[in-house]
Amino acid sequence: MEGIGNVTGPSHLSSSRHCPPLPQHPMFENSSNFIIDGGTFINVSGQTGVTRLFDYTIPDAAHDSYLTDSKASCFPGTRTQYLQDITACMTSVSQERQQRLLWMWGPPGVGKSAIAKSCAKEIAAHGMLGASFFFSRDNGVVDPARFFTTIAHQLSTQLYRYKAILDAKIQNDPALLTKGLEAQLYELILAPLLELKRQGMHIPQRAVSVDGLDECNNENAQSEIVKAVARSIGKYGSSVPLLWAFFSRPERQISDAFSQESIPCPCWQIELPVSREIGEEIRIYLQGTLRLRRLQNASNPASDGSTWPSVADLNKLVKIVAGLFIYAANIARFVMDPNALSPQRQLQEVLSSHSKLQMRSAQLSDTSNVTLELDAFYTLIMKRIPVAHLPVVQRILLIHTKVASQTVWPLIHGTLG
Repeated sequence: MEGIGNVTGPSHLSSSRHCPPLPQHPMFENSSNFIIDGGTFINVSGQTGVTRLFDYTIPDAAHDSYLTDSKASCFPGTRTQYLQDITACMTSVSQERQQRLLWMWGPPGVGKSAIAKSCAKEIAAHGMLGASFFFSRDNGVVDPARFFTTIAHQLSTQLYRYKAILDAKIQNDPALLTKGLEAQLYELILAPLLELKRQGMHIPQRAVSVDGLDECNNENAQSEIVKAVARSIGKYGSSVPLLWAFFSRPERQISDAFSQESIPCPCWQIELPVSREIGEEIRIYLQGTLRLRRLQNASNPASDGSTWPSVADLNKLVKIVAGLFIYAANIARFVMDPNALSPQRQLQEVLSSHSKLQMRSAQLSDTSNVTLELDAFYTLIMKRIPVAHLPVVQRILLIHTKVASQTVWPLIHGTLG
């Protein structure tokens, strides 16, 4: 054993009572009949490199973590073409394919995260999901310093030869865990995979799914993550068997990173717009969600066996939503509020609010109309808050808004103190 010095067994002793006192060390507990001649003792904790790595990860970032699981996937029968195309791309077995980077972008509320989660689940079912990282301000998953470390750890749970090399690298230099983003990508992910390639070992292709990049708390890091991944693809190509899929809003720094001028590798870019053309998918979602929740609450007055909501009411809802999935989801939550008198009454309030809005305003473009509809809907919700509770709700909303700009503490001190 390293560092123990010379150990002499009992054949060199005339009697155990002549032995000098044993060192106070747990490895010699209850031992007798041996002599230690010099030597230096080194206490090794036994912590592996991958164990160290776990301390620098965010387990809640995984698509199937407890926190991420609360976020909805695509409702059955919706977004099917997107799901099929992205899943097919990310489960490709061709190691020599040129396109190894995908970016789906769109405005808030169109369903990017639902698509990202559904795709991750489907890719995992194919056994080809290497890692997933879902940024989320709500879940506190915002730290870019733990992005590549988390992906590396997830990869290590599947690729055991990769894990062995990664473990040795971290054991040799634990400071790798605190390097910059590009250094982390190379040292923790690329270098071990390239070493396996050099050794002639076949590494199965794996997909990496990244959602909500715009919710990362550092705009420069948002851009650097994309550029670092793109540079690695441009330099190493199929030598690194990873396919990357990003889902985000088209924020300036992210759009710039994905621009043709900046990106050194082929990239499949998919726009997910607000569009009335998905009206049938919105109908499927609303019809299925409202009826499913009605069945789940048999004591609710809506559970009378009648066809509800009616076709006419569904048509009105589809028109109101105007292709915005988050609007449809919030309407469903409002209508099926368990604390309300009845779903029918809640639905009629939504439809009545829409009718009043139509009478007050002229027909505008789709985008403006959606904005007005959302304003009217949230105004309806705010009007239902008891007057006594309204100041507290307003402060909560104000604080939530300020959190994004990192000015929450002055706000709390000045408003609530």
